[in-house]
Amino acid sequence: MTEYKKVFIDTSFFIYLFDKDNLWCNKAENFLNYLIQQRTNIFTSSVTYLEFCVKPYKENRLDVIEEFKNLLFDLGVAIYDINIAIANLSAQLRSKYDFLKPMDAIQLGTSLYCECGYFMTNDKRLKNIEEINILILEEWKT
Repeated sequence: MTEYKKVFIDTSFFIYLFDKDNLWCNKAENFLNYLIQQRTNIFTSSVTYLEFCVKPYKENRLDVIEEFKNLLFDLGVAIYDINIAIANLSAQLRSKYDFLKPMDAIQLGTSLYCECGYFMTNDKRLKNIEEINILILEEWKT
């Protein structure tokens, strides 16, 4: 199996972890356990936090948000805010890949800024990105 030194995790991955009925939950848990065993440095952005919290806020599930924050803290996830360098990388990606949505570009730009070798998502459209190794959760072998 591949050894992952620095992995950026996209929002959907965290949503799957907390949605126990989702068909990807076990796969996400297995991948996360693998990263922990490998002592991988895990990264994400404040965009992930924003996107993750929408549903719990709608459902008034502040407990889920607290659990999410605790998970990020316990795993030592490095959470990056958008800065001008990330915005610039994101703009360059959007100029190259017409299909990229702004939030996806920011996530990818952040991963490049953090010099991650891998970007974990379940968005198959992102497999066309050449600047970073895209990992698709659905395709990850446990």
